[in-house]
Amino acid sequence: MNEYKVVVQKSTVPVGTGEKAREVIQYELDKRNKNLQFDIVSNPEFLKEGAAIKDFMEPDRIIIGVGNERITEIMEELYKPFMCPVVVMDIPSAEMTKYAANSMLGTRISL
Repeated sequence: MNEYKVVVQKSTVPVGTGEKAREVIQYELDKRNKNLQFDIVSNPEFLKEGAAIKDFMEPDRIIIGVGNERITEIMEELYKPFMCPVVVMDIPSAEMTKYAANSMLGTRISL
């Protein structure tokens, strides 16, 4: 890194992964005596098997887990072209939201 970066995690990850990623990146920057800013964002995807491209292009919702207002504005601008609700929350809540959605899907399928 040589300037401000945004690190976006898109995968389903255990709650706390965003904080762990922040710690690892900060550790490496400190080792190199670099004083650089960065933000971590949890942005889980909700793609159905067989419909991933359509779901990506026409999402029913976008979840953004952020830690400050600066990155909220950046992510909202990024997703402005998509005409769907953008739900902003903290990073652990976004990580947990993906698990809740998966649990609901599993329950619906099993019933």
